[in-house]
Amino acid sequence: DTEAAVARGLFGAPTMFVGDDMFFGQDRLDFVREALG
Repeated sequence: DTEAAVARGLFGAPTMFVGDDMFFGQDRLDFVREALG
């Protein structure tokens, strides 16, 4: 949902959220993996 994404601060793709944490870019997948724990 575009409106929900914009409301959360999304500004490009790929953007991933883990809880309230936002990660932008494919090079952040390791951080996403760590946040998912």
